[in-house]
Amino acid sequence: MPDIISMVTRLTLLSWILGLTASLAHAQPATTGLPRLVLDADTGIRIRESFDAEILYEVPKSQGSWVAMAFDPKVRLIVSD
Repeated sequence: MPDIISMVTRLTLLSWILGLTASLAHAQPATTGLPRLVLDADTGIRIRESFDAEILYEVPKSQGSWVAMAFDPKVRLIVSD
C-alpha cells in the first residue's frame, strides 16, 4: 500500500510542477513601473533614463578588481567596480 501512495504523491507533484512550468512559460513580463534603461554613449553602461555614468579611472588588470561604495554630502550612493 505505501508504494501506491508514494506513486500517487509523485504523480501529483509532477503534474503540479508541469502545470506551473507551463503557466510560467506563457506569462507576460510586467512592464508597468519598470525604469527604462538606456545605453550611456560615453561609457557603454546600461543606466536608467535621465541618469549619467562617468568612468573616472580604469583599473589595470595587474591591480585586480576594485570595488568601492560611499555616500556624498547629499547622501547619494556612489558605487564603483
